[in-house]
Amino acid sequence: MRRKGVARILHAGGDRLFQRISSGFGRLKFFEDGVGNLSDHEAWISSLKDGPVAAPQEIEIKWTDWRKNRLLGFTWREGVFLSPSAVSLNLPESCHLARFAFLEPQPWMKRSEDAVLILAGTGDHGYLFRTLNLAFPLLRAGVSVIILENAMYGKRKPVFQTGSKLRKVSDLLALGRVTIEESRSLLEFLRTQPNASGERALAVMGCSMGGLHAAMSASLMNHPIGVVAAFAPPNADVAFVKGIMNKTMSANILPYLNSVLSATDIRNFPRKSFPAVLVSGNSDLYVPSEHSVNTWRSHWPSIDVRFVNSGHLSGMVLSRHVIVSSAIEVLRAVATSTSSTVNHQQEDATLL
Repeated sequence: MRRKGVARILHAGGDRLFQRISSGFGRLKFFEDGVGNLSDHEAWISSLKDGPVAAPQEIEIKWTDWRKNRLLGFTWREGVFLSPSAVSLNLPESCHLARFAFLEPQPWMKRSEDAVLILAGTGDHGYLFRTLNLAFPLLRAGVSVIILENAMYGKRKPVFQTGSKLRKVSDLLALGRVTIEESRSLLEFLRTQPNASGERALAVMGCSMGGLHAAMSASLMNHPIGVVAAFAPPNADVAFVKGIMNKTMSANILPYLNSVLSATDIRNFPRKSFPAVLVSGNSDLYVPSEHSVNTWRSHWPSIDVRFVNSGHLSGMVLSRHVIVSSAIEVLRAVATSTSSTVNHQQEDATLL
């Protein structure tokens, strides 16, 4: 028991230290330009309750890079496409082209047709962290991976933004919507690609904010999509107000955030029974489990909650085996449910 207590202190201490460093020891703040215009996002959220969701927008991909790593046994392609919503939401020009990396096991490796889309958490610029932490273990299991770079991050970061510190609350909501629409288009791209074995099982996953966006993206798909949300809040209020990130908020904006961020809640999205796993850390100061787990369970009753002894940052690294194995499990569950559906359709056709 004493060891567990010490471990929890260390995990929580890691979260506190990272929060201090990432905020420039208090100098860098989120939302220093205020709330911004939320009307577009609020209208979009309202539209989700009014009826069927429009199909994902078809994308035309331009491949910009291709490499083969014989030693590690995978191919790496980078592609770009015009973001389905970044232009209409008036995001900076740097955000208009969606960027992603597509990693596939080479044919001589153990390989399935399954694929996982990995979304970024707050502060996760570029592809490196997700490649090393999550993509490589999935590739070794024979699973292909797409890594999407968020709008407002990495090569898509506007020049006026410092690091990950978004200037307005409306930037956060726009980033979320753009990520969701780009993710839906990429999932549809993967689903419709020709493959050797017919139906391909797909999943979308992410840590922290990426886990929330993963669940939102899957909930707007008509075909079964597995979900892994690791250390993920059910809404941005949990992360920015109830979690340790409240220390990085502009003092003028914090009193308003609770009501404003209600638009980012997973409960605004359609309820699904797709296979899903939530990984939650018992010492997570960014996404405290007492403020998140019950909300996830109430909206997604089939979700499998897996608690780990970790903080937020330590969990992403030290519990990556739990995250990766969860992704493989939900892919198998999707494959089973899809196969069952196909068999029933064939039986019905025979009866007719």
